[in-house]
Amino acid sequence: ALMAKLRLIVTISAVIQESSKTEIALQRSLRAVCVYAGWLAGHIYWGTNATELVSTDIWNFLNYEKLLFFRRRALIGQFVPPPFVVDRVLLARQVLWTSASLAGKNEEMIKVAIYVPIVGKNSTIGLMEFFSDKPIEEISSSMANTLILVGMQIGEFFKDEEIKNRQKQSVEEIKELNINLDRAQKALLNILEDTKGLERSLRERGEYLNAVIGSMAEGLLVIDAKLRILT
Repeated sequence: ALMAKLRLIVTISAVIQESSKTEIALQRSLRAVCVYAGWLAGHIYWGTNATELVSTDIWNFLNYEKLLFFRRRALIGQFVPPPFVVDRVLLARQVLWTSASLAGKNEEMIKVAIYVPIVGKNSTIGLMEFFSDKPIEEISSSMANTLILVGMQIGEFFKDEEIKNRQKQSVEEIKELNINLDRAQKALLNILEDTKGLERSLRERGEYLNAVIGSMAEGLLVIDAKLRILT
């Protein structure tokens, strides 16, 4: 039993590290638990309480053909755990199991639904649900602790992913800031160049007017209101 537990923990760590996508890592983690416990299917919800619970499309089925009808109903969201189960699992961070009928799983093949909290940095961030075709009278403390540890591994994985995403976002924001600064600098240079051109034009215009006024003072030129030379 101890070796099986260690293999499960090592397997979860390996699939998390090696999977190219988050969804793949989670599906493989669900499968590892199903194989370890002998359960038929696993699924993930996100949320910190019953009112915020969101079902994902992350499922794992050990036997597609055997679970065909159940799978069709599950994938369209017909099976949702009752609020009292969700709150107890998420708030108390406990593994909970109940009969399929009490869990809203009106499927003859499914006998028991098992719920496991996914524990993040400071709080639970979701839960895993598993389904068994065999009645369960009790989940041992060893099994419960193992499942809690798996939930913590997944929560830790998401903490690391969040850090990576924030770092990536920071890099992108810096790049965008540099692009905007470069654009602003070019725009400022264009304004300065336009200002210099305007100053040069005004200076030339002033010199011209001064010359005209000087000529008029000497009686050499006559101009109209539009500064057109008449004589």
